Amino acid sequence: MRKSDASVYENADDSDEDDPILSGEAARELSRSVNRRPSWVRRRLEYHERLTTSPFQKFSKYGKFPFKLFFSVMVVVFGSTYTVARNSQFASFDAASAFTLRVLLRDLDDDLRFSSSSEVCGNIGAVTQDYFQFPDNSVHAFEVNQSVSLTVSFYNSSTIETQLVPGSGLDPLGDVCADSRGLQDVESIVLVYLFNTTFSGSVARVAVLWQALATYSMGRGGGVATYRVDFYAKLRSWSNHILTVLNATTATMAFFSLVLTLKSFLKARSVYNAVRARLSFPARHPGQLVWSQLTYEDKLAFFNLWNVLSITADMLLIIGAGFTFRWQSGTATVARNELSPEVVCRGLGLFLAWFSIIKYMEWRAELYMLVNVVKASIVQVILFVITVAPLYIGYVFLGMIVFSNKEDFFGDLSRSSATLFALLNGDSILMIFQELQERSDAAYAGFTQFYVYTFCVIFITTVLNVFIFLIEAGYDTAHAASFGKRKKFILDNVRLKQIIDAAYQRDNESGIATVPMQAEGGNLEELPTRREMGATFDLPPPPMSRRDSPTAVRCTCQCQCGALEGPVSGKLTAKISEIQEQFVLKCKELQYAVDGRAASQSEA
Repeated sequence: MRKSDASVYENADDSDEDDPILSGEAARELSRSVNRRPSWVRRRLEYHERLTTSPFQKFSKYGKFPFKLFFSVMVVVFGSTYTVARNSQFASFDAASAFTLRVLLRDLDDDLRFSSSSEVCGNIGAVTQDYFQFPDNSVHAFEVNQSVSLTVSFYNSSTIETQLVPGSGLDPLGDVCADSRGLQDVESIVLVYLFNTTFSGSVARVAVLWQALATYSMGRGGGVATYRVDFYAKLRSWSNHILTVLNATTATMAFFSLVLTLKSFLKARSVYNAVRARLSFPARHPGQLVWSQLTYEDKLAFFNLWNVLSITADMLLIIGAGFTFRWQSGTATVARNELSPEVVCRGLGLFLAWFSIIKYMEWRAELYMLVNVVKASIVQVILFVITVAPLYIGYVFLGMIVFSNKEDFFGDLSRSSATLFALLNGDSILMIFQELQERSDAAYAGFTQFYVYTFCVIFITTVLNVFIFLIEAGYDTAHAASFGKRKKFILDNVRLKQIIDAAYQRDNESGIATVPMQAEGGNLEELPTRREMGATFDLPPPPMSRRDSPTAVRCTCQCQCGALEGPVSGKLTAKISEIQEQFVLKCKELQYAVDGRAASQSEA
C-alpha cells in the first residue's frame, strides 16, 4: 500500500463522524498527503531512525528532545563544577599544610637516609620534641595530641607498641638507642603524629584532622635507614554543604545518563536482531546484501562503542560519588601521597565523560575528523609499533646493563625505558649525553657515543617520521571518505544506514513470515512484506509506521482496478466506501479511455 493511501485512512480517522462525505477533489487531496498529521502530534521514531539520525535532527525535525545528550552534558558540567570548587577549597590549603608539616617532621628530602643508630635516634627525639612545641610556635592555629604512638618491629616478628609523652624521652626506645648495635635487629620504626586545624576556603569553613605517619625503614640492607612521612586527611566538620549538593547532583545526572544509555543498547539489540533475521535469507539477485557479508566492524556499528565509554564513565562517577560521600561525612580518611579509590573513580570517570562527548560529533565530518583519522590509521600504526618494539626493548636492556652502576637514569628497567622515551621525544638529550660521559675512560665514552647516536638516528629521524607519514595517510583516507568519493573507508553512521536500508528492502516471498520488530510500547508488530503490499516493483518501500493502535486501520491494497479492500474500523466505513467508489470509477474511466484509444488506433 502506498504511503498516500495509508495517510487517507489515518487522517480520516482523526475526523468526526458527522463530517460531510469528502468530495472527489478532497479525496484526491487526502490521498496525496503523506504522513500528514496535526502539528501537535509528534511522530514516534522508528528504531532505525533512532540509530541513524543525530540528536539535533531528531529535535529539529521530529521535536524529540535529546535527553541522553542533555544528561551527558549535565554530567560533565556538574562533575567539572564540583572538581573546580573542591580544588579551590582544598588545593592551596593541602599544599601549605603538607609543606609546614614536612618542615616540622624534617622530611624535605624525598629520600632522606641515615647511616648510624645515633642519627636515627637523634632524629626521632628532635622531631618528637618539636611536635609537642609546635602549637606555641606555628603561624596558623594547630592542636596536637599530648602523646605520640610508637611501634617498633623486629626481624623476629616481635613488636613493641607504646606512647611517647613530653618529658619521657624515648623510653622504652631509649634502651635500644643506648646500644650502638641496638637497631641491627630492628626492621622498622613507625610514629604517628596527629594535628587538628581549621581553615576558611572559598566554599566553606572546614575542620581537618591531619595524620602524619613517620616511618624509619632498616629492611633494605646496606647499612642505610630510610625516612619517609605519609600524610592522611580526615574532615571533621563543614560550615555548609555546597560540595555535598554538587556531588549528589553529579551522581544523579550520571544515573539518568546510565539508564538512557543502557536503554539505547536494548533498542540497538532489537534492531540488530531484526536486521539479522531479514538478511539471513539467500540473495535473490546479484549485489543484494546478506548477513554473512557483514564484517565484525559492521556488526559492532549497531551498538555504537561510544556508549561503552559513557556507561563506564557514569558507573565510575557514581562509585566515586559514594566514596566522596564517605569522606564528606568524616567517616573516611584520604591519603595525600597515594591514589585513593575515590580519586581514581572520579578522575577517570570525568575524563571518560568528557571524552564520550565526542560521540555527538560523529554526525558532522569536520568535528569528527580526529576519530576518523585514528580509525583509518590505527591498524598500520599498531603493526609498525610491533615492528619497532623489539629494537626499542633491546636498547632498554642494553642501557640498563651497561649504565645502571653509573647512572640512576638507567638504574632499573622502568627508569631505563623512561629515559629512552624522553630521548625519543627530544627531551634532555644533551644532559643525558653529558651525564654518561662524566668520569669515564675512553672505551666507556666511545660506547656511550655509539649508544646515544645510533638511538637518536634510528628513532628520532626514522621511526618518528614514519609515524607522521602513517597518520598523514590516515588523514587523507578519512578526508576522502568524508568529503570525497573513495570507498575504502566508510563512516560508521553511513555504513549502518546502508545495512538497515538493505534489510528493509529484502523480499520475504514464498510464504515466509515477516520479521517482528519490537515497537516502542513493548508490543510486537510485523513489518509489511512485498506480498502484503501487493507491489509490482522490484524493491519494497520502508516499513509502515508503528504508531497505529490495536484498533487502527490495517488494510491491504493491490494496485489494480476495483481491488481496494480490507477490514477497517466502523467509524471510517462511510468515508472509505466513498473513496473506494470514486477510486473504482476513476479506474474505469481510465480503462475506457485506454480501450477507446486502442480501438481508434486499430481502425486507423
